[in-house]
Amino acid sequence: MTNEEEVAENMATFMIKFLEKYPQLEGKDLYITGESYAGHYIPAISHNFMFKHKADLKVNFKGMAIGNGLVNPFLQYPAYDTFSLENKLIGKAEYDVLWGGFKGCQALIASGVWPVALEVCNLLMDVILGSPIAPRFNVYDIREGCDKPPLCYDMSPADNLLAKPEIKKILGVSGRGW
Repeated sequence: MTNEEEVAENMATFMIKFLEKYPQLEGKDLYITGESYAGHYIPAISHNFMFKHKADLKVNFKGMAIGNGLVNPFLQYPAYDTFSLENKLIGKAEYDVLWGGFKGCQALIASGVWPVALEVCNLLMDVILGSPIAPRFNVYDIREGCDKPPLCYDMSPADNLLAKPEIKKILGVSGRGW
């Protein structure tokens, strides 16, 4: 897939086939949700469902939600330094350096040289966030520290559940590691 329209079309095809296999789900309420880079996909999928495939999809499309979505990097990256300063995640000196850095980040985004823009913008974000191995705070709740990097939460209950042979069998992934 190379763009949001292809993602949306693939999702519509999936949903149509899914509802053919599980007709008991037809007419059910449907919300599309996502986070982070899904800020690009969720609006495209929602638009596709509402306007292009409304007649084909036998669901009651109710809405969409995007959590902490990357919707417009050109506008969003420069807001991170202000947000971080206002929430005391960084100091004034770091803010001053990041302010200039994010102007450069914006220029790279505008140039269309995405690999370089991504690298520079993410390096600036690392100043705020820390590294995945040693985060400065919990990105899901900035008021908290991060005691269990990289996600800051103990994921072992989910890991243990998904590693069970009977769960793997239900999911159709027997013989695979988790």
